[in-house]
Amino acid sequence: MILFRPSMIKYHLAALALKCFSSSKTSRSLYRGLGNWLGGKKRANGKMPFYYFDRLERNIATCIKYGPLRADDVILELGTGWVHWDALTLRLFFDFQAVLYDVWDNRQLGALKSFVSQLGERFGQKGFLESCDFDRARSLIRKIEGASTFDELYRILGFRYVLDPSGLME
Repeated sequence: MILFRPSMIKYHLAALALKCFSSSKTSRSLYRGLGNWLGGKKRANGKMPFYYFDRLERNIATCIKYGPLRADDVILELGTGWVHWDALTLRLFFDFQAVLYDVWDNRQLGALKSFVSQLGERFGQKGFLESCDFDRARSLIRKIEGASTFDELYRILGFRYVLDPSGLME
């Protein structure tokens, strides 16, 4: 005898829905659009995942160990996701330029601003980035919070965004 639990039924319905969304270019675009819209609202109004703090601490430690980024350095961030977290947060503490490269535009400005604001709230807590210049970071955070478009944000930070659906980086 086969028993179906409600969780199994939900799982199979979700798998079927995802299979349907992947059936055509139009349905894939609809899925991406809905996912970004709903996910963006959730991220903009919710708590940032704790591991984002860990990623920043790890990145800062790496930069300090191997040499801080300088104004004439250019970094490339591949697959920047919703909020350009790695390049964005390093930029709070170091001067450099960045090229942000994506094959699909998942950017969510509201989520980015929310996550950066939540990061700013952690500044000064014992054991969190104690050797960093929080005044500099807070100044940039205020500018980021005031940006109304990604183009404005990129001008503030000295970043360039590249969207290339082919993924060939030509």
